Amino acid sequence: MNIIGFFAHHKVAANLLMILMIVSGLYALAKLNVQFFPSFELDRISVRVIWPGASAEDIEQGITTPLEQSLKTVENLDKITSTSAQNISSILMEFTEDSDLLVALDKVKQKVDEYKNLPQDAEKPIVQTIVRYENVATVQISQNPQIKNQQPFTSRELGQLVDNFEKELIQRGIDKVTINGLPEQEIAIELSTEKLYQLKMNLADVAKKVGDYSLDLPIGVSGANEHGKELRTLEQGKTIEAYKNIPIVQTTTELIQLGDIATIVKRDRTGEVARLSHNRPVVEMVLQRTEKGNALVAAEIMQQWLKDKSFELPPNIQLIVYDETWRLIKERTMLLVQNGLGGLILVVAILYLFLNGKVAMWVAIGIPISFMATLAILY
Repeated sequence: MNIIGFFAHHKVAANLLMILMIVSGLYALAKLNVQFFPSFELDRISVRVIWPGASAEDIEQGITTPLEQSLKTVENLDKITSTSAQNISSILMEFTEDSDLLVALDKVKQKVDEYKNLPQDAEKPIVQTIVRYENVATVQISQNPQIKNQQPFTSRELGQLVDNFEKELIQRGIDKVTINGLPEQEIAIELSTEKLYQLKMNLADVAKKVGDYSLDLPIGVSGANEHGKELRTLEQGKTIEAYKNIPIVQTTTELIQLGDIATIVKRDRTGEVARLSHNRPVVEMVLQRTEKGNALVAAEIMQQWLKDKSFELPPNIQLIVYDETWRLIKERTMLLVQNGLGGLILVVAILYLFLNGKVAMWVAIGIPISFMATLAILY
């Protein structure tokens, strides 16, 4: 009694196995991801520290070298690479394949938090894992050049429009939206010497107040061992309103806030210009997905969003889609399906020429069932 003899004597078992292969294959087909390359983790963690106005030499001596010496003791570390440039220190840590990246990330954060000798003006270190993203498509937003006698948009107006677009796409399920073409924004605080004189303060005093009340700082750990939770104050200002509410001085009658004595505006960084086309600002939104995301699902979200926007946007705004990577994936998938169906038809025709109809039918049925089982195994 071999395996063929067993199924020949137990037809119910053969039919149940066939049904199991079909069902498991269909389930795997719905779950398998659609992408160019197989998923793999990079096993890398980056540490970035920004020190505005510092030279590359100062960055290396004050941040990169001491941080690198501290991080070399992290377990399962395979390779560490550092770069010191003007205003920024970047350290890339590569771990062995069998290491738990979440545990490694916690240990790296702990090492960075334990280091207390960062320069006073340096920003809070950014510790994060390296995540791979794949492009789905690029959407270009600009003013329609075919419409004459219209006031050109400013980069700020176009930036506000793109910010709304980004929020909508993220809410609908796009993993990441990268914006290109807009100058970086900064929050500027403008004070008059007259008001400073009335309060008997100078610019350094106001800067210290802003720095003291606009910081994200660790304040300790609650609990112990694996139940420990890191506590952190999140007070760094992100909006104009947050800076307006910063207390500056308490008089006998009132509390004077920064918004009472200063003009706070959000503007483009000096010297930066937006990308231009037809002498008008142009912004690109690169829609991306994580390696666990589905390119075709992301494409459906984008197409539905474009369809909705075609009814909402005024005619002087145009959206152009290009670099549609998802179409290449779909074309390859359809090519595989077409070749498979064509091959199946040829095989069935040849089987009917050399075998009787019943045997040819079951051999032909076995081909797609075998594919279903293969999909289940791959999943």
